This record gives sequence, structure tokens and C-alpha cells, in this order.
Amino acid sequence: APAGLLRIRDAIVRHIRHAVLDRDAAALFSGLAVGATGEVSREQWRVFSDTGTTHLVAISGMHVTLFCWVVAALARRGWRRSPWLAMHVDREPFAAMLGVPAAVCYAALAGFGIPAQRTVVMLAVWWALKLAGRVHSGFDVLGVAAIAVLMVDPFAPLASGFWLSFVAMATLIATEATSSSGLRAWIVQTLRTQWRVSLALLPVTIWWFSSVSLAGLLVNLVAIPVFSFVLVPVALLGALFSMVAQPLARPLWWVGERAHELMWPMLVAVAAHPLAAIDVHPASWFPSLHYERPASGEFIATLLEAGDGTALIVRTRHHAILYDTGETYTSEGRAAERLVQPALQAYGVSKISVLVLSASHAYRAAGAGRLMTALPIDRVIAGGSWPGAHRPVESCDREQRWRVDGVEFVTFGVPGGSCLLRVGFDGGPALLVADRLDAAEAARLTQALSSGSQRLRATVVVAPRRGATSALTSEFVAAVDPHWVLLPGARIDPRRRAAVALRWRVEPSRVLATADQGAVQVHLRGGLPPRWLKNAALQGHPLWRYHPGSDSSGGTDAMQDRPRP
Repeated sequence: APAGLLRIRDAIVRHIRHAVLDRDAAALFSGLAVGATGEVSREQWRVFSDTGTTHLVAISGMHVTLFCWVVAALARRGWRRSPWLAMHVDREPFAAMLGVPAAVCYAALAGFGIPAQRTVVMLAVWWALKLAGRVHSGFDVLGVAAIAVLMVDPFAPLASGFWLSFVAMATLIATEATSSSGLRAWIVQTLRTQWRVSLALLPVTIWWFSSVSLAGLLVNLVAIPVFSFVLVPVALLGALFSMVAQPLARPLWWVGERAHELMWPMLVAVAAHPLAAIDVHPASWFPSLHYERPASGEFIATLLEAGDGTALIVRTRHHAILYDTGETYTSEGRAAERLVQPALQAYGVSKISVLVLSASHAYRAAGAGRLMTALPIDRVIAGGSWPGAHRPVESCDREQRWRVDGVEFVTFGVPGGSCLLRVGFDGGPALLVADRLDAAEAARLTQALSSGSQRLRATVVVAPRRGATSALTSEFVAAVDPHWVLLPGARIDPRRRAAVALRWRVEPSRVLATADQGAVQVHLRGGLPPRWLKNAALQGHPLWRYHPGSDSSGGTDAMQDRPRP
């Protein structure tokens, strides 16, 4: 990267990683110093989430404000010791001249997220009004901060940080603290303030994250002082000294590691309690948010927009079957947590009847493991072998067949190969998914099933390997003989669409790609053509996508099956 802020942030992270021996502590200090939380492990995030301390890990408005007050306090002390300054500039303007720019620099070094933006603007406006002698209220300052943040980023309200930050500040302003003295009065006032803020943030937290930490109220009483007065100063001073000379920072890192060693086991113990955090699914409370539910003898399949991964949810009247979790190389279960699990929650799915993994690759296993910790899964069927799995995994080498709610499911594949899923009805339309199929497997499957080619035939097929034509044989395409082709993938261009359509022997308008329109949703019923639902409501209508009523992607509300060429 060219010289600049990003290079400085990267250098600080590398210094911390080199100086701090404990990996978890180094990841935490990197987040506190420059907002680089990429090294924070999933287990750390889980513990912080369950204990309600996630807001302390990333640089928040509290940290920026604290840094500003420290710099301003040092400026006032220096002003008193300098006769020249005392003669030429007033004390408070001098403190503001150093404190606000210091807050801006710290916020920029931390990535300048929405809480940091709001804090910097509020500090600048508050000090400007104070120095100008203007009569103002806290809501005046908060309103100007909101306008400024929206001018910088009009899409800020689409982020949870916007609402959490402004709701918390509005609550603090609305509930003015009474002046009191003494340790007991301070503790009582702190408890009241934290309780009010936690109560105000409860609806926002539930709506955005579908969970709430019950332990957070008590844990934050200890965690906030530890982070604010020990870990954050250690991270900032250690990062500063590391850039000058590593030996200067070693005592600070030693103190930080010891504090982390004392704090972390307590957080882990609290997070392990069953009542530390509870899951809440607000989507099920509002009838207007309910998604269409198939009747008996029908199913709705949703191919999620998972980039170059594949994630397909099949819902019948009372069951949900999941094919793959959207994982790609190095995703390490993130797609399962951030895409598949929220989608299942939005559909009101509390249990997966069958999880089908196209192959037993490490990243698919990671996604399956993440889902298993989030909700119950009755059966797992996988292609290939999964040695060391912590629960029974059925092999796809042997054909598995079951029927629920009038819909027939079949999994099959060649020994040691990938796993295919076919969903359909007796003599009716069907959906075939063969994500990891290659040409050799396609040839063997076609030969093995030549006596019963109807077992491969499908009205809708999810193209294997993101539509790679080299993964198919002519015999396999003829055996499937689809009317429609669904194409997962991060990108699609007209040439590729035409090549996929030519290979599968369909019109280009019948190749529906997630890269074009996001999630693709199809409703299949016995004896009727597929019913296409324009852009699954699950992923909304992003402003950066254009969705015409009828286009080459075939995304209309109710597409009727037309005669094929």
C-alpha cells in the first residue's frame, strides 16, 4: 500500500503481534489501538457477545472521548506551566485546539466508524458552543452530530452502530445525572445510568442481533473500568512506544498481558452460564414479516446470494432441508453464521431436518460445525468422508431416500465423490443440486443410472461449480434435461450466461444468476410449472441493484413455463 494512514495502522498491528506473546491478547490490543479486529478469534467474539462487552472491543465513542479528555487535561496542565501561552491564548480554547484534533486523529487511526464519527462531531460542536457562550442542550449537539454523520455517509442508518450509538447518547442526555458525592452515591448513579442505557438499547439489540446478554449489566460494571483505565491506555501507549523503540513498550505489554490473563477466565466463566445470553427472534412477532409458507405437497427453494459459495434452503410445510452453507475457501464458517443462520431465523426455522454437504471439505465442515452450535440438526449427509466428526455423518455413497410433507428427497453420488440432492414429486417437477460435480463423476453417474434416467431428470437444476461447462458431459445434460438453470456465483457476464445456456440447452433468459438478482426463490408444486418469486424478500431490495419488472434474468413475479427450443 502507498504511504499513508493504512500503512501506519498495519505497522502498529505488526508491532503488537511481534511484541505480545499471547495471541488473543495481541488481537485485543490491535482492536483497541487501531480498530483492527480481524485477528480476534470467533471464540473471543462469542465470549464478548455473551457477556455484553462487544462494544468495548472495537474503538467506541467512549474511548475517543476518554482520549480527548486526557489530551485536553494535559493541555490545561501545560498551559498553566507556560507563561507565554497564558499571555497569548485562553486556557479552554487551547485545550480544545489540542483535544478535538487528537480525537479526530484517534478516530481516523481506528477506521473512523459511525460511533467515532458521532463522537468527534459532538465533541467539536459541544466545545464550539461552549466557547461561543451559546445556550444549548444536549439534544442540540446530538442533532448536529446526526446531521453531520448523515452528510458524510447517507447510508449510515443501515448499520447497527448508528442506532446503538445515537440511542445510547440520547438516553444519557434524557436522564441527566444528579450531582452527588461519595463512593456509594457514585456506584448507585452508575448502576442507574447503565440500567437505563441497557433498557433503551434492548429493542435495538434484539432487532439487529436476535440476542441479548443478560450478564452484560453486571459484567460491564467491572469491564468498563478495566478497559478504559488499563487496557486502552496500555494499547495506545504501547503502540506509540513500539513505533519509537520496542524496548520502551515491553513493560506496558507485560502489564496488559497480566490484566488480560486475570480478566479473560472470568469472562469465559460468565459466558459459559446458560443464562448469560438468550436468543430472541423478533421476525416471528410481526405477521407482516412472515414469509410465504408452502402447503403440503409443495416446497419453496431459496438459493441464497453467497458469492462463490452455494447455500440452498428447501422448505416444506413442516420441515427445512439445507444444502451446503455458502462456505468458500478460508471462509471458516462465516457464511453459515452471517448468511445462512439469519436466513433460517427469518423464515422461522428453528431446526434443520437434514443438512446435506456436497463435499466434506474443511471449510464446509467449519460451516456445518457453526450451524450445529446454533440450532439442532437431525441428520447430516455428506459427500466423501469426514473423519473425526463430532457427531454421526451419513455417507452419500449409498442412496438415501425419504419423504416429508408429500415431497420426495433423494441424495446420491459416486463412492468417494460429491453429493447430489434431488427434490420433487412422483411424475412432477423436480429440483436437482450438484454443486461439486465434475465431468468424471457426471460420466459415472450417467452410466450407473442409465437404466433409470428419470432419477436425474429435473425441471430446475443448480449448475455445478458455478456453471463451469467442463464439469459436465453431454450424456449428463441430456439425462437431466432441465427447463431452468440456477447459477450461483459472485459475477456473471453475457458471454458466460450464453455459454451456460448453450451447454444446458436452454435459452439465456432461463439462466438465473445470484450475481444478477441476489437470492433466487422458486416454488414447485406437483403438476404445475415453477413459480418464480422475484428476488427473495429475505435480502430486500438494495439500492445499488436495479430490478426491472421483466428482464433477461427472468426475474418476474410469476414466470410461466414456455415451450423450450
